Amino acid sequence: MPNQTTDPNSKALDAVAKLIDNLDPAIQRFDDLNQQKAELETLLVESQQLEKKTLADETLSHDLATERLVNARAKSDVLRVRVESLGQKIADELKSVISARQLAQSAGFGIWHQLHQHRIQRSHEIFQAQYTAFAPGVHCLDTRPETPDTFRGKSYRLTGRRFLGFLRRRLNFGQAGQAM
Repeated sequence: MPNQTTDPNSKALDAVAKLIDNLDPAIQRFDDLNQQKAELETLLVESQQLEKKTLADETLSHDLATERLVNARAKSDVLRVRVESLGQKIADELKSVISARQLAQSAGFGIWHQLHQHRIQRSHEIFQAQYTAFAPGVHCLDTRPETPDTFRGKSYRLTGRRFLGFLRRRLNFGQAGQAM
């Protein structure tokens, strides 16, 4: 008989996996844009160097130097605008990646919390099934009839340190956790 929580858990985990898988294309686009920007910046530096060379070359005629200088500056202007445009696209893609990450992280935390709550609920069910076999009105910490949450006027809950102490005393465990 399959576990009843397996199907909802697997559906929720699949949904989180899809959100995480959606991060990969966004990160790839971000990396591609950064690579394109680096290539354009390299071309821009080369264009600026060509402009400086043209200005420094005195062997060129006035008309030829002017033509080369206009072309170099036009190319530099186009490359500069493209680099700025890519910078804006990179900023937008970074926001997209962060948003997708937050969504995946939130969904992942939600499913973790849900699984954690199911585990707690199941452990309480198992505990109740094991320790409610006592007679009605008899508390499992003591065989005397008492109210379930009080013993000698003090409130006791079967959680935390008190429960561990109860188990050690009932099962005769020593300090090191070994049976005596």
